[in-house]
Amino acid sequence: MPRFAVLLFLTVCSIGCWPQNESGAPPPIAAGRYQLFVDGARVDTLRGPAYFFTADDRLVRLELGAAGAMGLSVEVDPLPLRRRTYHVIDPALLAVKRPGGRPGMAGFLELTGGHTFTTEAGSLHVAHVSPTTVGGTLDLVLQAPPAPGSGWEGTVHVTGTWRAQRP
Repeated sequence: MPRFAVLLFLTVCSIGCWPQNESGAPPPIAAGRYQLFVDGARVDTLRGPAYFFTADDRLVRLELGAAGAMGLSVEVDPLPLRRRTYHVIDPALLAVKRPGGRPGMAGFLELTGGHTFTTEAGSLHVAHVSPTTVGGTLDLVLQAPPAPGSGWEGTVHVTGTWRAQRP
């Protein structure tokens, strides 16, 4: 019986006690790509190139989409590049010290028809970090302001997976 208890203890420790891989498993998408599902006032599936930008080894921006095309641009609090979750905050608060505050992010989504949506709620989760790629998931609610002349406005819910690479 004591041998069984020792074996059980070692098995449990091998699963949860020793440090896990700090880089995290890459998301199930090719390096340098993203896929987003848009639902709500507009419905679409977006795919394309994904890039991340750093300053002094701190993640500062993600670009999910080609320049001048539909896609999502995200700015984050400039924090060391590691796995973490960023929560939507007012863009004016990015890079401002907020004692005890959670890591923040803000972004905007460009869709066909010239519709631009800005983040209102949600989060971006960095689940994988390597020297060449950063990846994870996102779950965001974005709002479009009233369009001049038409009064059209809308909300979209965006979920997706991304695995960005350096430009």
